[in-house]
Amino acid sequence: AAGARGSVAPAQGRSCDAPAPAPPLEHYQSRKAHIEDTAQRAITLRQLSDFAAFLQRELSASERLDGNEHSPTYRQRITWRILNMYHICAHFVQPLTLPFRCSFVELVAEAGAQPPTWFVSHWWGSCFQDTVSLLSWHARCHGLPESSAYWVCTFANNQHDVSGELGGGILDSPFVRAIEHESCNGTVLLLDPSVTPMRRVWCVLEAYITAIRAKGKRYDLCAAIPEGIQAVGSVRIKPGPALLKDTGSGGAEELCEPAMGIFPFEVAEAGAQVNIALAQASNEGDRRKILHLLAGSDAEDQDGPPPASCKGYDVVNTAVRDRFRGRAMYICAWRDDAEGLGRLLEESKSGLDERSPIGATQAYVAAQRNSGACLRMLLDARCDPDGALHDGNGPAHVAAERGHEECLRLLLEARAQADLRSSSGSTPVRLAKAKGHQGCLQLLLGAGADDVSVNSANGAFTIQRATSCVSVASAASSVSDAHDFKP
Repeated sequence: AAGARGSVAPAQGRSCDAPAPAPPLEHYQSRKAHIEDTAQRAITLRQLSDFAAFLQRELSASERLDGNEHSPTYRQRITWRILNMYHICAHFVQPLTLPFRCSFVELVAEAGAQPPTWFVSHWWGSCFQDTVSLLSWHARCHGLPESSAYWVCTFANNQHDVSGELGGGILDSPFVRAIEHESCNGTVLLLDPSVTPMRRVWCVLEAYITAIRAKGKRYDLCAAIPEGIQAVGSVRIKPGPALLKDTGSGGAEELCEPAMGIFPFEVAEAGAQVNIALAQASNEGDRRKILHLLAGSDAEDQDGPPPASCKGYDVVNTAVRDRFRGRAMYICAWRDDAEGLGRLLEESKSGLDERSPIGATQAYVAAQRNSGACLRMLLDARCDPDGALHDGNGPAHVAAERGHEECLRLLLEARAQADLRSSSGSTPVRLAKAKGHQGCLQLLLGAGADDVSVNSANGAFTIQRATSCVSVASAASSVSDAHDFKP
């Protein structure tokens, strides 16, 4: 079940995307620690904040051109707006650490080893500005202090000897050891609209270690809500971070910084269709080894190409898709996409009844959008027919208020409560009466709804009562309209 934004803990100390004075260059010109174990070279939120401020100042003060001919910003000036990990590694991390041939974290870790609180799974091509914002929001949602440390490969690995860092086998790599470290709560996956990390084989490995191999680790998903994409009516929702916070019990709590924001539709859709067999790597040998590991290939087969498909891939695909599945079902219900919903439910029912930040379930959205085909599928999958918003308005309320007779009939046949009351006291009968939906009213009364919500104590529907009902109906309508997004 999802919680409201009120469950976000206040920031403890300065957040990593808050304005901060930039450290001088000299701060990064000495090695402050020798940390033998790469898995314990996580970067703290404070160190990340300081480095972000330093990067902003340096990029404003001097011109640096992208010299990577494979980059989409080749020959462009690198600015804070387009800065990514490829730029940071080539123009800052490698030059700063070259005199010591060490990791970046060893330049800033004054107290020695920094065990990971969380592991960061990400694509180097993502905008660093978004990375900082997403990690700041993630830390706030978990109530973490600025001393909390996130393991980020760019900063943890010695970029002058990456092959040496990786050691022998894949399972001995610092990526795996950092996730499995006793201090690490789990992995936070930072996502772009195309879910590019899941097309990178090392991120696939990180998903496998977190969600399947390691026990008791959380797998959080973070994505940025883009500007001008989501809207409520004619009001555009501001851009900002969104988090699907792993509850540890198979569900997710959705927390979005922008008011009325929702986890990005396109990210959930792409995530629910992940196919790890298509994942790529800069080093083909790494790709082959990781896919053979996930496939459970025999030793004598591991020198050849990995299988195109196998049960091992299916297990990982399902584990990853399950993290997005609830939101993808929500989107299908919103779009009246019964075919897409059917595919999701056929593979797994994980995520059924997951809620949006205001408490809307997939069944609520299907009833709101008058998608009888989707609602029938959800009810056949044993969703909760009474899954209500945080204010108590359920699927039957919105179906009755909007005159969606087929959806209301399906809900009542699934034993939805015909008399379910919201926190304001409204019932489906009241809403159907106030809006003049006689067909819905008859369905509710036929299902045993209490007629007292229609009539006053002396049997007459008074003007005062009617006004009250219209007021309640208007309030419910404004709540249901909150999910009439225009993506």
